Amino acid sequence: MEDKVKLLRRYQLFFSIPDYLLVDLARIITVHNLNKNEKVYFGSGTNEKILIILRGELIKGEDNNEKYTKKVILTPGMNIESNTKYLKATKKSVVLSANRYEYFNLLVDNTGILQHIFEIIQN
Repeated sequence: MEDKVKLLRRYQLFFSIPDYLLVDLARIITVHNLNKNEKVYFGSGTNEKILIILRGELIKGEDNNEKYTKKVILTPGMNIESNTKYLKATKKSVVLSANRYEYFNLLVDNTGILQHIFEIIQN
């Protein structure tokens, strides 16, 4: 759990959030250490995931036209097409994933995390 908290802290949105609040978020994330050409899947329906790229680069499909680099949260239907099934690593990458519904429900229910996020956004 401690390792997941450290990884979350590497993302700028979670950097100043205290560990005791990040533990709740760490419980729902999965860490993916990807090598070149390995894929990470978004899932679908109630299993749909958000992806947080901490290191490396991912591409959409085989065409290599859309690249996503570190320090981004990808949410299907918001900042990536909703029909995207997976992303493929172009080099060693570290990606966190979480069930989309659990992630957003946790943020809404945990006002402590939201308060810190709003402070970060305002500054």
